[in-house]
Amino acid sequence: MRATEHVLWTEAAGRRLFSACGHVAATELPAADLSAVLRVLNSGRPLPLRELTPAARGLLAELTAFRALERL
Repeated sequence: MRATEHVLWTEAAGRRLFSACGHVAATELPAADLSAVLRVLNSGRPLPLRELTPAARGLLAELTAFRALERL
């Protein structure tokens, strides 16, 4: 997977929110994991799916639905 749009995230009211392409959603990923995944995606490098936890894969599924990612 590779990002086609920049993905932002923040913490608010104890929840981690991420956004791209005008969409916002919450994730259960710990802040450190979310930051690490988005750091790779926002750098333009591809992110291999086999290295991700189920929660991180869920994040990528939502970002794909936002049309912020592309499959390689």
